[in-house]
Amino acid sequence: MGPLRCLTLLAILNASIFSVAQKASGSAADFLAEKNVPVAMRDGVILRADVMRPKSAGPFPVLVYRTPYGKENALKDYTTFTHAVERGYAVVIQDVRGRYDSAGEFIPYQQEGKDGYDTIEWAAKQPWSNGSIGTFGLSYPGAVQWLAAVENPPHLKAMVPAMTFSSAQNFFYAGGTWDMSWIEWIWDNIAPDARVKRNVPGPKTEKEAEAAWRQDGPKMLRELPLSALAELKGLARYYYEWLKHPYDDPWWDWCDLRNKYDRVHAAVLNFSGWYDDNYGPEGATTNFTGLLKSRTAQPDGWRQQHERKRTDRNRHSGHIIRRIDLGLLAVPFTLFWLIGAIPPRRLSLESAGSHRQQQSITTRLYCTGSITTFEA
Repeated sequence: MGPLRCLTLLAILNASIFSVAQKASGSAADFLAEKNVPVAMRDGVILRADVMRPKSAGPFPVLVYRTPYGKENALKDYTTFTHAVERGYAVVIQDVRGRYDSAGEFIPYQQEGKDGYDTIEWAAKQPWSNGSIGTFGLSYPGAVQWLAAVENPPHLKAMVPAMTFSSAQNFFYAGGTWDMSWIEWIWDNIAPDARVKRNVPGPKTEKEAEAAWRQDGPKMLRELPLSALAELKGLARYYYEWLKHPYDDPWWDWCDLRNKYDRVHAAVLNFSGWYDDNYGPEGATTNFTGLLKSRTAQPDGWRQQHERKRTDRNRHSGHIIRRIDLGLLAVPFTLFWLIGAIPPRRLSLESAGSHRQQQSITTRLYCTGSITTFEA
């Protein structure tokens, strides 16, 4: 829900996508960077993206990262994008609709399915793209992947959504109770840019918003009824719309993934931390098991179709996007990080099914100087 602050998780995400990719093709001086490239949505609204790609001759596989927290902030805070280009990818970093450099009205999550589809398909058609698209990110940039994937964009080959939800019942709500943290999320992360765009008074940076929250936040959290909260009116009309719908209202179907797994045909790596917000671990496990069930229920459809594609692809590279082995990702498994004494920590690799399977394999992992590198 909050901004991307989990550096360790991002580093592991970086390893998950890129560790098996091609070796670095050059230094940062070999990159081409285009700022605020227009990406037209189906309704004519223009979203803006920064594009990074190697100077060498393409075309390249493409990774798409979509965020409401500012693409400039992401580029400043994380080296993931640079590392991806070093390994031969083009990268599209986009402000979602209504945020920062992108036009339109921001309505959290609700717009991301169609906009994500359109962005993925736009990336596939660019002259520097080879048509193989992957997505990655955690929290909001993780959720946008799922919301786009259930729209079934044909060029989406693989996705790595981390710390994501499975339904409104455990995201906007927590076990049927409204999640009060949405107020601070909007105040700290969304309202400042909204004030800048609308030229209205109040905190206009995240730092200013956090300082104001320390003073005014407790009062805002005590406001009853929730719909009487004045501080977000004019800035976040969607918040008041959310409050009109109880957790089991069919209105929330637009963000319920549980009945849509059969629409997803990309390879998916789901993960979350034990101590992520309430929706993170539940979302990762529910989405994993739901996706697995939908695919094993159609062995003559999805599985055989993708086995044929894997066989054909193996004659050339044998990898999704660039070098992610389809054979590996076709095996249903769950990674369980077991909390215990340090060192070492234990990781168990378990086949799909119940939480503790007889087939589970326990492997000790040790850091070797970098949190993105492990030796078994």
